[in-house]
Amino acid sequence: MQAERKAWQPDFQVGDIFGTCWGYDQTNVEFYELVAIKGKTGTLREIAQERTTEAWETGKTIPLPGKYIGEPFQKRAQQGGFKISKSQWASKESYELKGGVRVYKPRHWSAYA
Repeated sequence: MQAERKAWQPDFQVGDIFGTCWGYDQTNVEFYELVAIKGKTGTLREIAQERTTEAWETGKTIPLPGKYIGEPFQKRAQQGGFKISKSQWASKESYELKGGVRVYKPRHWSAYA
């Protein structure tokens, strides 16, 4: 198993979007765009998101690629994504190509502050 993990190489591409989903009393969502990758080291930047509200403090969100809100940072790629922090795992976002444009599947968010 360790040999498999060591031999694994990411197939991530610059422009791929990765999203987190975490929280206890709420559902926090962040999106990150892969801006560079060399070997197993990816350079990510947090990007803005478009949120819609469906009910009190809940709704849907989609990433806004290229609309950076954070500075670049590096993380080691792992199978399925990147570990952003102790409580945040960023996995590759799914999308459909429509007219050559990536249309991302909306994610659920909630905020009970």
